[in-house]
Amino acid sequence: MSKEYDVIIVGSGPAGLTAALYCGRAHLKTAIIEKDSLGGAIQNVEMIENWPGVEEGSILGSDLASNMLSQMMAYEVDLECPVAVERIEVQDNGLKKIYGDEGEYLAKAVILTGGTYPKKLPIEGVDEFFGNGIYCCVLCDGDPLAGKSIAIIGGGDSGLTAALYMARLGCGITLIEAMDSLNGCQILQGRVRDLDGLDILCSTLATKIESDGDSRVIHLKNRDTGKASSISVDGIFMLAGRVPNTAYLKNAVALNDHGFIKVSAKMETSIPGIFAAGDIRAESAMQIVTAAGDGATAAITAEHYINEINW
Repeated sequence: MSKEYDVIIVGSGPAGLTAALYCGRAHLKTAIIEKDSLGGAIQNVEMIENWPGVEEGSILGSDLASNMLSQMMAYEVDLECPVAVERIEVQDNGLKKIYGDEGEYLAKAVILTGGTYPKKLPIEGVDEFFGNGIYCCVLCDGDPLAGKSIAIIGGGDSGLTAALYMARLGCGITLIEAMDSLNGCQILQGRVRDLDGLDILCSTLATKIESDGDSRVIHLKNRDTGKASSISVDGIFMLAGRVPNTAYLKNAVALNDHGFIKVSAKMETSIPGIFAAGDIRAESAMQIVTAAGDGATAAITAEHYINEINW
């Protein structure tokens, strides 16, 4: 038998927790469905420096996630985890049926906040060594590489933040970026450029990864000159781009060419009663503060949607 709710929120990052907070305060019967740990990807962010109102100027990602979860839990919100959503269908009566690997759910409204995951780049050798020399999270997998040589593929905010973290662990770092220059925020670029023992290779593509004993050899190609080279490192962090968690939604709501959910300014998707918020939506700023704002907007719109229909 399906569990019934007013609102089901898929995902528990900043967008999902904020949406749940607003739904709880509106006295809507609400549940969060989460396939992994509560709090989302910010738990793997060492330090957040752009969350407003933090007296010390920064906060641990895990602390922010814990604070948001504690605040939300002051209201009556059910937690369904770990549960992976497999598909969503709209019933004839307008209710949405969510099929999870641990059961089925019915809701008047659904808010999709499943976020993104690191992109696995199409480099020869990646599949062979992923999880065994190639990683996507420095907080999860960085400590065993302390004091060793590493490469970070990606010169955006994620790659730069990872470089700063691994530098504190005493690593020799090669930062590889395909574009002509680093593309993270200026304050992170400045800090990274001040690091000792860091090589920055821009306009550089990783073309192949192979093993040399316990080490990993990255074959490189300069985009401007075509010159080939290679480096040997103890570990590789792949932090170039994100992929939305929307594989289960391809036949449910409209997606853009990159798989992100198309939404209106009110976070409405192509299906009435289904909303999306945070990094999973198209044109997201990919920031924690904007994800929280999206979650609030989606919850308010969902409440209006529920109140306007004679269920």
